[in-house]
Amino acid sequence: MNRLYYLLVLMLLFPTIPCFSQEKQPLYFRSGRVITNPDSAEYYRVLNSENDGLLSFTEYHKDGTRIEASATGSISDPVYVGNATFYYKNGKVAIKNEYKSGRLLRSTGFYPSGVLMYVMYYQHFGAIPQVVYDADSSGHAHIINGNGARQETDSVRFSGEHYTMKGPYKDGFKDGLWKGTDDRGWVFEQTYRKGRIVSGTVTTNGGKKYRYKQFFQFPEFDGKFDDFNRDILANIKNKKDTLNLEFLKPGVLHLSYVINEKGEVTQLKGFRKNNEGMASLDLKGDRPKCSPAKLRGVPVPFVVADNRTVNLGLTNFNTDIYLNGQIKSLYPYRR
Repeated sequence: MNRLYYLLVLMLLFPTIPCFSQEKQPLYFRSGRVITNPDSAEYYRVLNSENDGLLSFTEYHKDGTRIEASATGSISDPVYVGNATFYYKNGKVAIKNEYKSGRLLRSTGFYPSGVLMYVMYYQHFGAIPQVVYDADSSGHAHIINGNGARQETDSVRFSGEHYTMKGPYKDGFKDGLWKGTDDRGWVFEQTYRKGRIVSGTVTTNGGKKYRYKQFFQFPEFDGKFDDFNRDILANIKNKKDTLNLEFLKPGVLHLSYVINEKGEVTQLKGFRKNNEGMASLDLKGDRPKCSPAKLRGVPVPFVVADNRTVNLGLTNFNTDIYLNGQIKSLYPYRR
């Protein structure tokens, strides 16, 4: 009787065991996308629990940092709600974020020692963060109740520029004149109003001056981006080189290239069909041109690593550990 009872219990439990194991299986990511090869993953997520549509999961990174978060949807594409806590390698809290329906409301950062680094509020998605508190690692406050001044060290990934600047904050936003230099010896001044640049001047180490009203400008095309890519196809020197390449749509090859300081397409490569790598392509003399990208008014190269996924609406910054008072290397969220 007892033996039969235990067999019945095991039979009832058996169907649930694979489901439970499946829930605990890691989901691997690279460049924000789910992948199947753990060795190529930058990080992975594990579902901890699910209750009435609310997910609790942990995201583990190769450098030993982790994130514990709550969300709705799925762990492959979560909509963050409530709290998300970022941890340093030593296990101490790095960032505490508060979300509502995927929108970041408040962010609080800490130094590895546990000292409070910053407190910031976000009025709406894409808004400039309002800095209400900022301090150095010793606890000395630079900004209190949104007012004060501080020095900021930033990096720009696509140009490799690293710079330091100083200036005032008013009501939580940059306001007034900020002055700075970069690692090339260039000197710049930027005037802000409520956190936005209204004008700037940069002087190169050769003495040349550029004036600007935007920190960064994306390349500008005559017509649509697809039209620019069609011009590239029309100017490929040997059309036979395109036979085994993937097309995104009629007349638009799946490409990777760099737009140089003159607005010319360089380092052109095409994606082969069936994920079989890339092929270098040569252009004719009359290659398609556009207005180049500009950083502080100065033309700079712009990398189009994949013309299917290129984003011409957001600037990608470096992942230095402290960037504008935020711990960017622990900030992978898209929402």
